[in-house]
Amino acid sequence: KGPLFAFKVFNLKNNESLLIFVVDHIIFDKWSINIMKNEFARLYETNLLNQPNPLPDLKIQYKDYANWQNKIDKNEYGLRMKKFWESVLKNDLPDKTISHYLSTNREIKRRTNSYRKELTYELKKYVKKDITSKEIEDFLGVDSVTPKFKGAGFEFFIDEKHQQLLYKITSDENITLFVILLACYNILCYKYAGLKDNIQAVIAADREHKDIENTVGQLINHIFIRNQINEDYYTREFLIIVKNNFINAYNQKGYPFEKILLDFDVPMNVAPIDFNPEQPINEKLKPKEIKTRHMSQNNGPWFDSYCSIVEYQNCIKVYIHYDTRLFKAKDIEKLWLKYSEIINIVAENPDIKIKNI
Repeated sequence: KGPLFAFKVFNLKNNESLLIFVVDHIIFDKWSINIMKNEFARLYETNLLNQPNPLPDLKIQYKDYANWQNKIDKNEYGLRMKKFWESVLKNDLPDKTISHYLSTNREIKRRTNSYRKELTYELKKYVKKDITSKEIEDFLGVDSVTPKFKGAGFEFFIDEKHQQLLYKITSDENITLFVILLACYNILCYKYAGLKDNIQAVIAADREHKDIENTVGQLINHIFIRNQINEDYYTREFLIIVKNNFINAYNQKGYPFEKILLDFDVPMNVAPIDFNPEQPINEKLKPKEIKTRHMSQNNGPWFDSYCSIVEYQNCIKVYIHYDTRLFKAKDIEKLWLKYSEIINIVAENPDIKIKNI
């Protein structure tokens, strides 16, 4: 229900004013913040000077983008992406994820590998106990109806020494830092729980077409990255495998995440974690800011957990947001500090075999 956004102006002293803008994430992504700020500033300045509107008309409105996405599997472009996702997800999905090994919550043990079964379970538990099959049909395409319960956060840092070693690998292998960290996560799943087949979700902005660069809206999608690991791989060899898997999936990011779930009957929790590689921040953190710590959060993440990665000039911050119904703080800390150790080992010796880590 609306309103989905609201403005309020507070008049302060000395002819200063404060504008507060509140908007629902369903119609507004992070990219939209800068668009809104820049356009508002231009409009404000030209209005003071009594000049005409300087903003060009948009060729595509957000509603046009939404309509296009709803019909994406009716054109050649969408069908090509659909075929790719079928090739990634048609084989048997992993029976277990890292969540099964980290959590003692019975909810994890109950899970199935069917989107329709999971959605039906959620609807009966959280919406209507005696919901009918016809009513369930009306919800198909919704990724989840589970309320977001209380969450918590944990963050740690990769120090500058290992950061520079990682950058050398990115240069040597023509890969991104995120690919290395994604590969290390898969190694973690294997070393910690013996999982050889892992799926992660990654946030991807769908703004490559020039006509939607300046469109305000929710143009964020999720993609699945599926990696299969072999302990006899050299780490450098596995990095290239993960790189190729990531590129192939990223090139198909225009296919809506909700349609992937529905078309291939894949539950979103087949990926226990949602990765978000943030834009680098061109500044140095102070030594007192670079410390491992736990923190509280009002809400839980959309997936079992969420991982944000931010590069600074003198370190890399890794922040984990997790559902406290599923995980205990001590178990999260233990797992992710193991992840930190793996990153450091790979940074120091990218030619090591995975079985020797």
